[in-house]
Amino acid sequence: MQLSLSQQASTAERRNEMSMAGLFAVTGGGSGIGRGVCRRLAEEGARVAVLDANGSTAEEVAKEVGGEAHVLDVSDPAAVGEVFGVLGPLQGLVTCAGISDVTPIVAMAAQTWRQVVGVQLDGTFFCLQAAARNMVGHGTGGTIVNTASINATFGHRGLSAYSAAKAGIAMLTRVAALEFAQAGIRVNAVAPGIVETGMTAEVVQDPDFVRTWSAGIPLGRIGQPDDVADVVAFLCAPQSRWVTGQVLAVDGGGSLRAEPKMFSDEAWSLMALQAQL
Repeated sequence: MQLSLSQQASTAERRNEMSMAGLFAVTGGGSGIGRGVCRRLAEEGARVAVLDANGSTAEEVAKEVGGEAHVLDVSDPAAVGEVFGVLGPLQGLVTCAGISDVTPIVAMAAQTWRQVVGVQLDGTFFCLQAAARNMVGHGTGGTIVNTASINATFGHRGLSAYSAAKAGIAMLTRVAALEFAQAGIRVNAVAPGIVETGMTAEVVQDPDFVRTWSAGIPLGRIGQPDDVADVVAFLCAPQSRWVTGQVLAVDGGGSLRAEPKMFSDEAWSLMALQAQL
């Protein structure tokens, strides 16, 4: 079937929309999934601003991808405003900065809760807001990809702050997609399963843990940063131009099943909880 001239023009126009040649900011870009995202976006021709609390790793990745590095604590709204204020017009933002903590609710200190939620949820909001203001101010449109988690849907004992924050990121993504659509800004999120990064280094170095966890994943293995980075790149690219407000599970099919336990049931008995007080 031959396309009409108007259809051909429309197709050409769509292909030119949101090319990957613009500036993309990546929080947590100095390591793990963020580092993989920086590399992948650079491969697609993007200019990358590597934002990370660790200045040395940010510089290392920026040098590798030919980008720019900025030290940033995403939980500090003033610092976020300052860094985004010196960035040029943004085409995209990918929020990968995050920390975790494994503590029973009865034993969790208020400071720990605030720290995890502050980096994960507050940090995502501050950076999303700053990027949206940049895009709206320049009238350019763009794309934002957040990092949620399958823990936003599947509860794990010990991960209360992390899971609550990730669930918040998933809903923030949906609301932002609605608010920004008419400004030409798409907002999506990836929801990774367990991925081999510095955050999971302690458990993925345990062969028994890896064996048990992999057995619960239909595709049979723990993820790598590139597995997530490839999906992020798709959500940043023109090929996903009609996708917004979505949270895509990137987990090898793990969320199709009940996840394996991280701890034995005995670890959550009344006696065990009393020992935490």
